[in-house]
Amino acid sequence: MAGWTARDWYSPVAGQLHFFQGPGRLLWVLGKQILVDVEAWGGENPVPHVHYDTMAPRITTPGTYVVQSYAPYQTKTWQWSRLAWGTPLRVEGGDRLLYRDSRTGEWRRVQEVIPEVSLDDIRERFFALYKDGEGPDARQRYDRDGDGIPDQWIFNDFGPYALRYFVDRNRNRVLDAGEALMGEMIHTTAEDEARVARNQPFALQHSHGCIHIRPTDRDRMVRAGAFRRGTLLIVHKVRETIPEFLQRS
Repeated sequence: MAGWTARDWYSPVAGQLHFFQGPGRLLWVLGKQILVDVEAWGGENPVPHVHYDTMAPRITTPGTYVVQSYAPYQTKTWQWSRLAWGTPLRVEGGDRLLYRDSRTGEWRRVQEVIPEVSLDDIRERFFALYKDGEGPDARQRYDRDGDGIPDQWIFNDFGPYALRYFVDRNRNRVLDAGEALMGEMIHTTAEDEARVARNQPFALQHSHGCIHIRPTDRDRMVRAGAFRRGTLLIVHKVRETIPEFLQRS
């Protein structure tokens, strides 16, 4: 069947998400009315002759997609993202860091899934993200016993939640056989989550192809209902600009 076209955009009866990667804006639009407008950064072209250890960046893929889920995300590709954000942690015997397996409820060693990261590495990363004396009890929020290790996993590169979406080839807004979730998604980062917790100003950075937004702006989109399953997401080409006919609410 034919794909989504521009005539499906800016519907007066259903809101859509529009990512304009040139201007760096993510809009929640109903008809010609902009309901929410936030800063968002997509991917960028790789730098020539630069070696990328995990994945080379790329421009966020333009197209029309359907939102499938908004949930914690984990992947084996990025070592700090092999555990979902919020996974409970505890230290046993003074030198073993355990996590609670969400499927079985059992406590297992973190090094079973991230063998290259030591307890000292985790303590150093936690300190780097949540420095003492910065923000309203930012460290105490995640480290109630003060041992320098957070009580939950807060290092996932995709933040607490990621918005997943797919190409809806038959236009029924359901993820069917033969359709697959995009590897690109909308998410925050562990660094930006920490900066917000510490009340620190920061600038958004380009991604490897995903769409980066601020944690506070993510929350605004959620409250507005923009991240519900079945929502249309249009990723515009870099050269596209925000249409002048769109009006601010």
